[in-house]
Amino acid sequence: MERIFTLAKSHLKLPNTYEFGIDKKSIKVIILLTIFIIFIIIISNTSSSNRQLIIKNITKSSDNFYPCIAVLVEFRTVDHIVAIVHNINHHIPSTWPIQIFHGKDNEAFIKNSTLASLIISGKIFLTYMNETYDRGRTNQLLTDSKFWQRIRGEKILLFQIDSAMCSNSPHKITDFLQYDYIGAPWDLSFFTFDKQYRVGNGGFSLRTRSKILALLALIPYDSKIPEDVWYAQNLHRVNGSIPSIEIAKTFSVESMYYVRPLGVHRFPWNCQFRADLAKTCPESMLIMPDFYPAIAIIVEFRAVDHLVAIVHNVNYHIPSTWPIQIFHGKDNEAFIRKSTLAPLIASGKIFLTLMEQFDDRFRTNKLFTDPKFWQLIPGEKILTFQIDSAMCSNSPHKVTDFLKYDFIGAPWDPAWFGPSKDLVGNGGFSLRSRSKILALLALVPYDQQSQEDVWYSLNLRRVNGLIAPVDIAITFAVETVFYDRPLAVHRLPENCTRREQLFKTCPEAKMVATKTCT
Repeated sequence: MERIFTLAKSHLKLPNTYEFGIDKKSIKVIILLTIFIIFIIIISNTSSSNRQLIIKNITKSSDNFYPCIAVLVEFRTVDHIVAIVHNINHHIPSTWPIQIFHGKDNEAFIKNSTLASLIISGKIFLTYMNETYDRGRTNQLLTDSKFWQRIRGEKILLFQIDSAMCSNSPHKITDFLQYDYIGAPWDLSFFTFDKQYRVGNGGFSLRTRSKILALLALIPYDSKIPEDVWYAQNLHRVNGSIPSIEIAKTFSVESMYYVRPLGVHRFPWNCQFRADLAKTCPESMLIMPDFYPAIAIIVEFRAVDHLVAIVHNVNYHIPSTWPIQIFHGKDNEAFIRKSTLAPLIASGKIFLTLMEQFDDRFRTNKLFTDPKFWQLIPGEKILTFQIDSAMCSNSPHKVTDFLKYDFIGAPWDPAWFGPSKDLVGNGGFSLRSRSKILALLALVPYDQQSQEDVWYSLNLRRVNGLIAPVDIAITFAVETVFYDRPLAVHRLPENCTRREQLFKTCPEAKMVATKTCT
């Protein structure tokens, strides 16, 4: 203190104490007050954000654990991440941080976005994940106790970028903190699991971390059912509190309508109340149903390299807005995920759908005439391909040239098909309209004596389906009727001369050529 007094006296040029008639003790008090005033002036001139940063740097700890937190897991580089995170941040209490689990590919994107200031302030913090999880592996991630242990909060608002919160709702997130699990209730019309457990969808859900971990320690996850359904069915085993359907629909809407919910999550593609909800929750327009104007699909259960090559071939030739849906089995799932298709899966361009596998043609016909199968495909125009088909780079035709047709495939040769006007076409590489197929399947039963593609070609006109004429169909795909520059080839003709001609104009045809020809 003596040193401070000396410095202050010399710098402030204070007179001797006897000149004021006051003692040293009083001078010390004056100096301390002066220092305090200077500190206040400095702080008052520091910006709010810098003050927050100072406080953050003083109090920051990697071990911070919060009563409540919001969590997003997202590996894609899409602007929608930014919009939805801002939406969530606006509607949750200021004391709730947001933890974003991300991958290597989108880290820079997130840090350089308009979320940057929230990251700097500590309101958002990022958690890097070494392994990428796409939609097909969400169940695996959300039933892994190690994942939940990385979340730094007890009450967890788990959200996805196909969810949003509503500004005009009378409900607040804090109204639901007494529950250990709550999400949008499922509509009975499509819910095929135990109907007494209908609360609720996990894409926008509030969960209690300790209850989740307790359940995962108690019983193993049943991988046959989605993670959110499993939690809904089993959290009562650890005394987890789950609300009624009536309360749950005030929290979030997906397939059951409520006029002013707190949040919304991915509507079904045929949602009837979307327009009504847009009036009371304009934010619902931020999320679109997962239904595409056009999509490519393949059903393949074998773990063969040719699958990877053909999927890359098709992806290269279809518009970038068309996703690819791969229906696969347990035997080839790991193979697909570890192949060079992995980046496309991580980006969302390819998504996987697990189904019961089979290996006979009869089951293929049965599958392709089952409305439940077509309902699994989230697109209207469906390019169906197999690993014995390939698209041609040198063709003057594009797949978008054929979108007006409800069914088109390689025309059949009358020499073996027989005289008929219905020569279009083979289903192995075909473009179909989902709505027309479902309409036909609802109208007449499938004739099991027919191949599925033949049956569709003979019957789609019953529902006003437009089938391409032969002269158009041969430009779309070649199988037994020759055309030199088709869009694609399917199971090439056995005529050696024709094959050699196709190899020149469509080198990709070699990928699907049989070893022998005549």
